Formats: sequence, C-alpha cells, structure tokens
Amino acid sequence: MFSKGEYYHIYNRGNNKEKLFYKSKNYQFFLNRYKKYLNEAIDTFAYCLLPNHFHFLIGIKKDLENSSSVSEKFRRLFISYSQAINKQENRTGSLFQKNFQKRKIRNQNQLIWLVYYIHRNPIHHGFQNTMNYKWSSYNALTSKSKTSLNRTEVLEWFNGEEAFLKFHQENIETDHEVIQSVTFE
Repeated sequence: MFSKGEYYHIYNRGNNKEKLFYKSKNYQFFLNRYKKYLNEAIDTFAYCLLPNHFHFLIGIKKDLENSSSVSEKFRRLFISYSQAINKQENRTGSLFQKNFQKRKIRNQNQLIWLVYYIHRNPIHHGFQNTMNYKWSSYNALTSKSKTSLNRTEVLEWFNGEEAFLKFHQENIETDHEVIQSVTFE
C-alpha cells in the first residue's frame, strides 16, 4: 500500500526478461499513458525506460483523497500498455513480470542516490556511456523545457542544478557496488 506524502522507487521488467519497448514510439506511448493514469495521484521526480525494464522515483501527493487508488492506477497503466503492445506485436500473454516492485525511500540520501542510480541505468546496461539517454529524465531535469517532472524539488535535493550536474559527473565512474550499498528498502 502507498502512503500519502511518501517517496517510492517503482520498477518492473518484461515477463521472462523480454522486451517492453519494441519501437521508439513505444517509449513515448508508455510515458503518455503513465501521465494519463498517474499524474493526478503522484509527482514524478526521475525515470528511465530501457528496452526490457523501467524505473521511476515517485511521490504520492499529500492531498490525494485515497492513496490506495495508486496501485489501481498503475494496474490500469500496465493493462492499457500491454494491450497496445500485444496488438502491435501480434502476441498474447503477460507483457510485464507479475506485480511491479516498489520500495519506500526513507531519507534524502536515498533520494539523491536513487536519482543518480536511475540516470546511470543506461550506462550500467551498456546502452551508452553518458547520461544523455533519450528515455531518461536526466535531460528534462537539466533543461529549461516544460516538463511534468517535479524538477524544482529534485534540484533542491542536490542544492541546485550545478550541484546536480556535478554529482552526476563526479559519480559516473562509481562502481555499481557503491550504488547498491545504498539501501532502497
């Protein structure tokens, strides 16, 4: 169950580690569905979509009438997206691994490292060697373009945009074990 005003790391992958995103347009379609189903209930602080899995850092809105509705909103997102992909790919069955994962974030140190962990995911999985991955929130957080992300709060966690950039640049060489040592549960 989700609690109002709390932060969570949300993640899942394709069933049997199969693809979730088959074409470039699938990523944008997923993000559009995500906004449609969840923007009223949550704030999004960071995300990364990779071919076979995704990560989100979210916060449950404090004024949300019923925080138990968040799980239902995620369920609707996953059903809607799965139906579209199954039709597109002429496939049947489960697209997502059963039951998405959520980990409650307990302090600001975890928030900062989780933002970095999410942005570093494409590097860790060998998709590129910079933070500028197209389906990550990194670029939206560092640009002046309109975004549905809660950019202001994220940059405040790092004490401003310059410190955000510096943290990411300095830690890009960090061994994955260091990141894993930060407890996200």
